[in-house]
Amino acid sequence: MKKNVLKILSILLIPTLLTGCRTSNPDDNGGNTDSCSEFTSKKIAKQYVLNYDWNYSYVDFASNSTFTAANLITSKSEISKNNSIINYVYNNQFRGEMNPNGAVITEDIFSEYDDSYFEDHILIIGAVYEKVGCTLYTNGVSNTTYSKYSKDSNGNQYISDTYTPFYIDTVFETPPLGDVEKRLIFFVYDEFKISESAYKNKSKSEIVTWFTNTNTNKNTRLKYHNPLDYYKDVWNKKCPNNKID
Repeated sequence: MKKNVLKILSILLIPTLLTGCRTSNPDDNGGNTDSCSEFTSKKIAKQYVLNYDWNYSYVDFASNSTFTAANLITSKSEISKNNSIINYVYNNQFRGEMNPNGAVITEDIFSEYDDSYFEDHILIIGAVYEKVGCTLYTNGVSNTTYSKYSKDSNGNQYISDTYTPFYIDTVFETPPLGDVEKRLIFFVYDEFKISESAYKNKSKSEIVTWFTNTNTNKNTRLKYHNPLDYYKDVWNKKCPNNKID
């Protein structure tokens, strides 16, 4: 994902469901330090800097901001070499075959997710292009679906896109100086509990279909949303009652 794809959205987004995990529109400036109460993201526990040299060569890590079915794991059996993203990460990063820029990770990062976990969870994995030195935080999957409106050649308004945000906040210890190199960050988000979401009446397969739908004007796909960077030292100084951990 390239962050500027989501940052340049300028068309009004209107919620089409009644509930949401954020009260603001996804395009609002959520990083304004005058609004100290707005930062509620939590650090993603499992995230790994990957080798930036090979990520463009693989379709699952292209700069597309939309999740695919391979990003949404619904059973223990899907954590295998049959999952293209996991397979590629293990081959090229964790085993150190192409790894000049990140530490080799030898642990099995999926070992704790058993059949009981998948009874009420969907494991979400992904990768984002980010500047060196950032840490990923998230509010997870939105409980609200948003619609983007466009106008046709006659000036008539129509729904051109409908999607569900997956919130990513990028946090730096301090503002980076000068031109900052980017790296690919692979993450594992394991807190999407179906029974506590807006999708509790859907089966796991229905949720995956909902989040990966690509039918024109019926998109409800899961899509990265990253409004802007946060600088921990600046934020914590201005917002001492709501510090970023």
